Amino acid sequence: MKTLIFSTLLLLSSIATFAQSNKSSKIYYCVQVCSTENPHLLKPKMVSIIPMDTAMVELAVVNNRMVSRILFVYETEDDQMTYHTSWLKQWHNAIMVTRTEEQVKNLFPLFTNTPNEN
Repeated sequence: MKTLIFSTLLLLSSIATFAQSNKSSKIYYCVQVCSTENPHLLKPKMVSIIPMDTAMVELAVVNNRMVSRILFVYETEDDQMTYHTSWLKQWHNAIMVTRTEEQVKNLFPLFTNTPNEN
């Protein structure tokens, strides 16, 4: 009987752990249109091809320099592929990338002064 209870508890613990790790590993599909050290030089019309899209900024250090990656975040891979085609017309080097839920939480909208404090 003790073995059955122990096995059941172990199974429930494993399921709960898997559910938690699976929940936090949501993947977002993004299109990165550019990477710049001078995001203040970008103008809204440069990133407003699709009216409902919000340009997001991801800060990164590349070769000891702070750069801003300008991304558009989508829920599905199909949306990513469709919008990538649209963005390529204006940003010829636009690339498709993926980000985790945790990474997306650290993004902030372009044309704001500072990142969101989460």
